[in-house]
Amino acid sequence: MALVVLVAGAPVSVSAGTSIVASGSPQIYVGAGASLSSIDTIQFTVPGADVGTGAPVRGSENGVVTTTLIDAYARAPGNSHREAVLSVDSSQPLVCATPSTCGSVTIPMTRFRWTVSGGEEIAPGAFNGTADQTLLSFRTSRYVFVYKTFFYANETIVPAGRYTGRVVYTLSMP
Repeated sequence: MALVVLVAGAPVSVSAGTSIVASGSPQIYVGAGASLSSIDTIQFTVPGADVGTGAPVRGSENGVVTTTLIDAYARAPGNSHREAVLSVDSSQPLVCATPSTCGSVTIPMTRFRWTVSGGEEIAPGAFNGTADQTLLSFRTSRYVFVYKTFFYANETIVPAGRYTGRVVYTLSMP
């Protein structure tokens, strides 16, 4: 029996894409995924014999090992340089989506970590389970990105079933 754990990132209040700054108007965007119109769904399938062994399980999408693009852009026109902050909300645990097999068991987001490639702006790390984990801050008029590969720690035995959850990336420019 396999354990399937899902985690997804989604743009919040802004979308990834081309950004044009009108005269006098600051603009930001953040993206978490491959396209503007979809939310990446990353799955972690743990074979029954490996459940709870501590061997990390690499995420995949539709059965293909994948990376997820996390990108952000912030721009303030003219000489009004500002600081932009990219954060993630991982406060909500994954919940059992198949109650007949896993009941009301949850998996905290703190059991997930990531490696990075393609950029150096966001460091490798792990979700800390808070609503406002800062991943990076940067001066405006800059585009930043990394490709994240997600891993499930697999350190605890949980009942077989399907668990779903979501992390939300936010870019702010106070």
